[in-house]
Amino acid sequence: MSSSDYSRGDQAPTGPRRPMPTPSPGPFNPDDPPPDEVPVEDPIEPDEEDEGPVI
Repeated sequence: MSSSDYSRGDQAPTGPRRPMPTPSPGPFNPDDPPPDEVPVEDPIEPDEEDEGPVI
């Protein structure tokens, strides 16, 4: 591989030198509630009696 293969940033592979930002679910909408206030239908709570996550 030559360095010319990665001359464009959008074609560069993800790696420790240029980590990709977390992709957003969509365009930001000021009317949408913040992620912290989004109701969770099935909250995952650790239970000592559970042998594993319920799927």
